Formats: sequence, C-alpha cells, structure tokens
Amino acid sequence: MSYSLLLSVVIASHVGLSPTNDDDRPNLVSGWAETANTDCGNELVCLGARSSLVNSSMATLIEGGCFPDGSGCSEAQSLVLVSLKKARDSIELERRESNLVLSFEQLQSASLDEERMLLVVEEWISTAEAVPCELSDQICDTGKLWLLGEADSAARSLPGCNEATKLGCWSDRSAVRDAIDARIAPIRASFFQRINWPDAGTWGASAANAAWTLVQHADADPDFQRAILERLNKMSSLSKTDKRHRAFLTDRVALASGEFQVYGTQGRCTESGWRMFAVIDASNLDERRAELGMIPIEDYTAEVSPACS
Repeated sequence: MSYSLLLSVVIASHVGLSPTNDDDRPNLVSGWAETANTDCGNELVCLGARSSLVNSSMATLIEGGCFPDGSGCSEAQSLVLVSLKKARDSIELERRESNLVLSFEQLQSASLDEERMLLVVEEWISTAEAVPCELSDQICDTGKLWLLGEADSAARSLPGCNEATKLGCWSDRSAVRDAIDARIAPIRASFFQRINWPDAGTWGASAANAAWTLVQHADADPDFQRAILERLNKMSSLSKTDKRHRAFLTDRVALASGEFQVYGTQGRCTESGWRMFAVIDASNLDERRAELGMIPIEDYTAEVSPACS
C-alpha cells in the first residue's frame, strides 16, 4: 500500500467533520494526531503532511486552552499532546536520518549559502510537482501544500540586503522571488482545479494557511485571486481562520481592482512603520474586523510595523 493511501485510510473517518462545531474538535484533533504518527516512509510529501497535521493539532489545542507544557489540558487533551510530541520526534528523526530539510525554519538554521538554499527550495517545488495525488487523497495534497508554502516563505525571506551588499541586491532578490513564484504557479493552479478550498476545519489551520499564502501572493494572476475569493464567498460555513483569510483576500482583490479595501489588511512600509492603504467607511473599520475575530487596526499596525525596520 502506498504511503498516501495508507494515510488516507487512517484519516478517512475524520475528514468530514464540521469546521464550526466545537463538539467535534476533540475527535478531529485525535484523528490528526493518529495520522501524524503513521509511518509512511521518508518522502518529503509524507513528512510535510505529518508536520502540517502536528502544527494544526497544536494550534487547535492551544485555541481550546490546552498548552504544550500540559497546562490547561483535560485528560483527553493530555493524551493527544503526548501523541503529538511522539509524532514530532518521529518526524524529526526520519528527517535527520534522510538528511532532509523540511521547512524554511530548518533552512534558515542550516547555515547554507544562497545557492544551496535555492537548491533545497527547488527540491520542494519539484517534489510537489512530481507526486500525483488522487482527488480523495487529502493527506497527499496536505503534504504538497506544506512544501509549496515553505517554498513561498523562502522566496520572500532570503538573506537581506544592506549597504555593504553589491549594487542591485534588491532587484536580484526580486528576480529570485519572481522565479520561485513562476515555478509554483502551475502547481498551485493544478491544486485548485481539483480542490475547492482546504478549509481549516477539516484540513487543519496549517494547510489552510499555506493555501491562503499561495493565493495571497499570486498577484501576477489577479483573475485567479478573484476566482478563489468567489469560492470563499460562496462557502456556506467558514471557520474563523478561513474568514480571516477571506478578509485578506477581499482587500487584496479590491486594491488590484483600484478600489478601497474593506478590512485594512493591506499597507506599505514607511520610515515610521507600516501604514494602511485607504479603506471604505474607516470609522467602522474596527467593528468589521471584530466581527471576524481580528484585532483593532491600531494594534495590528503596531504588530506588523517591526517587520518594516
């Protein structure tokens, strides 16, 4: 049995749970943890899927008041926490034994030069491109989303430029980012031809975040962004995570169309920090944000401004 089929069998009884029913959360996280502990070999896609499920499970536990140190956890949550730590250790052992780099965080800590970093990124992309996923093979697609999401992060977080670097450094960085985006684009398109949207309630927040990042950064294809936004608007039930994703994409599409944004998620860096682009009905902006569980715009500005320095 292939690793993707094996994992699909394990999770099959869990993927249909409602993303908005808190009563289902313990069963869902338990299923994710079980799947994350399934031995499926050392393939990048498989390890990426397992990592995604671990991250999603931990995020869901924390949202429910159960923390990694065990505080605030019920007996059932504590058992899941033990299972997740076991899965995390297993993934790390398999990764090291196979000498694999599985995430951008690991890539940053590996002390590689830029050329070798880009080779790792290309391996992620080419693996996601080469591995076929059946329509019902959610775990395979979760692994591909993980790899593409990490590649997208790398494209925007290569070693920075400073006064000591060669002339044209920033344009070189932009060229690298654009090249990675171009490699990702057809794989992203293929994914969304088969999958409507990987909602956080059934795929996990990690997978949903990766998908949202890929769509959010598809500025070279505004028609694609608009099509995904239409899908999200037509979905009858969205998790809090997906509602926030929709808000960001709503603003992105509006700005691309020359319109004011709605939720104030888009802006630019200035000498004094991040500054929001114009919004409609600015006096009620925080009320609209609060409806989606988003923090007030003043707090958001303070949160993202350090990235501008």
